[in-house]
Amino acid sequence: MHCASCVANVEAALKAAPGVRDVAVNLATEQATITFDPVSTTPDQLAKAVSDAGYEARTRSAAAATLTQSPVERSRSEMRKWRARAAFGVALAFPVAVLGMFVPGRESGLAQAVLTTILQATLGLVFIRGSLRAARHARADMDSLIALGTTTAWAYSLWTLWAGHEHFFFDTAATILALIAVGKWLESRARSAATSAVTSLLDLSAPTATLIRNGQEAEVSAADLHPGDVVLVRPGGRLPADGLVESGETTIDESLLTGEAMPVARAPGHEVVGGSINLTGAIHVRITRTGAATIVGQMASLVESALATKTGAQRLADRIAGVFVPIVCGVALATLLGWGLAGFWENGLHAAIAVLIVACPCALGLATPAAVMVGCAVGARRGVLIRSSEVLERIGRLNTVVLDKTGTMTIGRPTIARIVSIQAGVDEAAVIRLAAAVEQLSEHPLAKAVTREAALRAIQVPVASGFVNHAGGGVQAIVDGRIISVSKLADSDPFPAADELRAEGMTLSGVYEGGANPRLLGVLAFSDELKPGARDAVVELQQLGLETILLTGDHPAAAQRIGQLVGIQNVIAGVSPQGKLDCIRDLQSRGDAGEKRSVAMVGDGINDAAALAQADVGIAMGGGADIAKEAGDVVLVGGDPSAIPRAIRLSLAMRRRIRLGLLWAFIYNVALIPLAVAGLLHPMLAAAAMSISSASVVGNALLLLRFDRKRR
Repeated sequence: MHCASCVANVEAALKAAPGVRDVAVNLATEQATITFDPVSTTPDQLAKAVSDAGYEARTRSAAAATLTQSPVERSRSEMRKWRARAAFGVALAFPVAVLGMFVPGRESGLAQAVLTTILQATLGLVFIRGSLRAARHARADMDSLIALGTTTAWAYSLWTLWAGHEHFFFDTAATILALIAVGKWLESRARSAATSAVTSLLDLSAPTATLIRNGQEAEVSAADLHPGDVVLVRPGGRLPADGLVESGETTIDESLLTGEAMPVARAPGHEVVGGSINLTGAIHVRITRTGAATIVGQMASLVESALATKTGAQRLADRIAGVFVPIVCGVALATLLGWGLAGFWENGLHAAIAVLIVACPCALGLATPAAVMVGCAVGARRGVLIRSSEVLERIGRLNTVVLDKTGTMTIGRPTIARIVSIQAGVDEAAVIRLAAAVEQLSEHPLAKAVTREAALRAIQVPVASGFVNHAGGGVQAIVDGRIISVSKLADSDPFPAADELRAEGMTLSGVYEGGANPRLLGVLAFSDELKPGARDAVVELQQLGLETILLTGDHPAAAQRIGQLVGIQNVIAGVSPQGKLDCIRDLQSRGDAGEKRSVAMVGDGINDAAALAQADVGIAMGGGADIAKEAGDVVLVGGDPSAIPRAIRLSLAMRRRIRLGLLWAFIYNVALIPLAVAGLLHPMLAAAAMSISSASVVGNALLLLRFDRKRR
């Protein structure tokens, strides 16, 4: 495919096939995504429908089996091919142009004719073949316009040379072909860079792995790994797949997942991600996920999903392109006749050729998919996955961001904030020691917080016996011959700091000794720890002009505490999942000046699924293996709060690049065609402008590669 007109032709051919419900063709990636009824048609039949329309098509499985080059290699091969064509074209067109401008006479015309004919029979043949293929299917595209314009100039010049005249257009035909070849080379260079940005995501995982089998090391392909295999990853090596650390301690660079280059510590039991880099120590990793099931594989899948959708602006551009080329041919014919009937046939021919060349809709077809492709690749490297390019338009209208508390602003894991000793002779360490002895047999999140605290304090925890879990009433066991229980602090057990701790939103548990009438030994105050960067994320959202709201099912006191810490004044607490859904609906209906408020919901994608789906933009805090199952329009893979404003800024940047690209393409076509009709645009300048426009819209998209570079 060459231009937006080709996209329209391929989509029309596919939509005409039986059972096809939806089609999205991407010019930048040269792929079609089709929703169809498998009873009515097959992928091979759909590929044949494209072939019957004059294009070459393969199903993905067939392409994988028959194409030996990767997408990056193919794009680089295309770039090298057009570079050779451009060099050949310039080498022949330059002497033609010099002769045409400075050396009059029949001998000069003969030399120009020879050189231009060679160009027409080689470089021009590329476009002539494409135009003939299009003509066989009763359509016209970019090749048709170029072939018609250059062949007309060349044929007319041959006729004038044979008739004995000395006014030739050989330099016009030759220069147009050379300039278009140069433009295609520049465009292919830019497209190669854009393709590399996407496909590099698939190259993150290590190609080989050191498999441990029967105590022996064996070098195997990463593709041959299976869940349960144990691999050795040495310092400096990439992890071949997702897994759990079985032995060894190290630091890992997970910047591909989180967008942050700060290394993280990993020890036995910790999860590690395929493609991340092992920095310091050798580790043994038990593989849990391979191939498409890995986090990197799911990231690549979400990027492909985004590339398969279209913005409203792109759909409009594709509809225009579907009728654009035939209209241009009509305008060119009318231009020729208008000038000719006025007695200026040569001027009319010049103007008609300029119309044909300047109107090639290449830039129109590349503007949006190029920006989406580069932006999605950049986002994936920053831990931001955009499910659909359609969401970019909705993000541009946002004015309110609703943030869940647990798992979004906070870690979602309770920690012990304070320990209060009640009885004389029982210090904080003794309280934790007794509580941990009981809680080490429990799976409750608060119990995990107690045992973590004991481990942090290096306290030797005694073995308990007779463990009993009272549903809703805490846990009890025998420790050092005493009955010890840990349960929610009763209102009948006041102590001086109780009201203060409750006002701060903390959960209080009492550590008791005794059976029938237990004695309160101490109090454990639990809080949910704020995520690093949560406050900075809220500040940045507010600087973007967005109203921020904290929405949670937690206790109002705990919610207010987190709201104060992050700088959110509007806090809505104590709501159920249904209540969150109703809150989003209420906010959407309370717009200013009669306008609907546009709301983004940020949540963990599980308890907040309904609210995420209702919001204009759902932003899911992803994590682990379930990133592809989140309910949001945007998935933040690492769960870092700083990724929330990053996702919005990236989406706005992509939206700006799309608009700039389309604006340039429309201005180029709409503004320059009237100049060509009026005879104010020389065909050579038209060719230069057409070539530059295609490369410029892709170059405009490549500016997204600089996104966030200063911040990082």
